[in-house]
Amino acid sequence: MTKQEKIREGIAEWLWENRAGETTVQDWVNSWAKLPENRKQDFRKDATDFMIYLNSQGIVLKVDRELPECSIIPKTTGVCPYKKAGYGAVEPLIEEKTNG
Repeated sequence: MTKQEKIREGIAEWLWENRAGETTVQDWVNSWAKLPENRKQDFRKDATDFMIYLNSQGIVLKVDRELPECSIIPKTTGVCPYKKAGYGAVEPLIEEKTNG
């Protein structure tokens, strides 16, 4: 599962747990894990649409990540330039399509 698929799955589950209205009483008792696959697909589609919208607005997800290997540490500061620059690790919400 790609990072974007994990994000989508998390959003879909959140949408399920925080839905405003429901079609059947039985749906309220079902947990996400017990939900039929066709119902999960509905929420995954909504989550994908939401991720596409957020991506179109320039929103990315900030993630915890190890800093890249620092090959040059300036003698004057003794600090890796990445740390000094405030290295930001982000993941796009939508995986870019590659040609080929």
